[in-house]
Amino acid sequence: MKKIVFIFISILCVMVFQAYAEEHHHDHESMDMDMNKSSQSLDVKMSEAETYYCTMHPEIRGKKGGKCPKCGADLVLMKSSSSQTLERGEFKEEHHHDHESMDMDMNKSSQSLDVKMSEAETYYCTMHPEIRGKKGGKCPKCGADLVLMKSSSSQTLERGEFMVDPVLVQRIGVKTDTVKKLRFGNNVRAYGNIIASSRSQNIISLRVHGWIENLNKSAVGDTVKKKDRLFDLNSPELLSAQADLLTAKHIDDKRLITSSINRLRQLGLHEHTIEEINSTNKPLKIFPIYANQPGVIYKLNIRNGDYIKPSMPLITIQDLSEVWVEADVPERYLSGISMGSPIKIIVSEIAHEKQGIVDYIYPTINPETRTGKVRIIMDNKEGILRPDSFVDVIFSLKNNQYLGIPNQAILRSTEKNYVIKSMGNGNFKMVKIDLGLANNEFTQITSGLTEGDEIVISGQFLIDAEASLTNVMSSMER
Repeated sequence: MKKIVFIFISILCVMVFQAYAEEHHHDHESMDMDMNKSSQSLDVKMSEAETYYCTMHPEIRGKKGGKCPKCGADLVLMKSSSSQTLERGEFKEEHHHDHESMDMDMNKSSQSLDVKMSEAETYYCTMHPEIRGKKGGKCPKCGADLVLMKSSSSQTLERGEFMVDPVLVQRIGVKTDTVKKLRFGNNVRAYGNIIASSRSQNIISLRVHGWIENLNKSAVGDTVKKKDRLFDLNSPELLSAQADLLTAKHIDDKRLITSSINRLRQLGLHEHTIEEINSTNKPLKIFPIYANQPGVIYKLNIRNGDYIKPSMPLITIQDLSEVWVEADVPERYLSGISMGSPIKIIVSEIAHEKQGIVDYIYPTINPETRTGKVRIIMDNKEGILRPDSFVDVIFSLKNNQYLGIPNQAILRSTEKNYVIKSMGNGNFKMVKIDLGLANNEFTQITSGLTEGDEIVISGQFLIDAEASLTNVMSSMER
């Protein structure tokens, strides 16, 4: 019986041992399978972490040491976006990956810096902007030294300044010129009007009441010589003064004689008539009135039998041997004209030329026409120049040097004038200017530019369309 129990216990132990052995074998197999899975996951993650790409063209992928087919840049390591849960004992490998990420960031920063440096250090030819190269290079077309091109992203533009691509500037045919001193001694033509000289005008008026008799010059335009008898005057006041003179002479009172003669003079009686009364001692019933200067009857306000009052203008005598010409000269030319300057006038109706002298420059400007008047003295002994006729006046301006630019460089608006100033390297700036003298080719600049400035003389409107200069000009007005 004991033998049977021993055998049963032995069999039971063997069964328990076999069961334990099988369970332990399954545990090892599970551990091996987990390790294989972890190894495979690590391999996948490592393969993802070792993907390389181009920083300029991120769609380009490749392997370590590869080049971008588009720009030729080195491919850089791409960091894996998937998160990773590390178990104990895997710290060192994650720390290694962190070092790789830091290296990748440093490589990207270095490559980005290299790209920016290469953009900032781009050199080009000013004559052929499409030619690019490195520092110290030469243009293969003209042999000129390449100059540094400023980066538009790092450049701060001043107010009114803008940038246009140098290649575009070359294509649209922009031309520039230098502001320099020029001579503005050319002739300037203006329109003039002949007027009678007020210095050669005599208005006949009397200081007594009376009636007109024997009017000898009865029409406008009649020629008058000095001391010609114009008309006779019947005046009670003159008759009374004449009687006082004759009475004083009769009693031989010298003091009264002198007083009576002075009274006749103050009443406006001609000296020749006073001498006649004093010498003949005979009274006059009518008193003759004589012309004080030669000329023509310019205005006639009396007729025979008219009653006149003191200070009434009776006859105007105008000497036309010398006349004036008043010319309307544009405001910008006035500074080039001085008093005493010789000028030339042309009477187009009779194709006649005459020389004159500037007598006076009026201090005012016509606000509507923006012109100033210049008075010119003209000799007219031949009587060719007639008042109220139009003539062409040619001024010879002072032959001095002034700061000037070509006329086509000026951009004119309703109130102000501008030019486009070239700042170099494709930079331009709108500059407001003030104008002075001008001729057919050039205009004087009084403010806004200095000698040596470079300005655009051709292609301004194309630049204006490209850079939308209307907004720039508006900003300058604010």
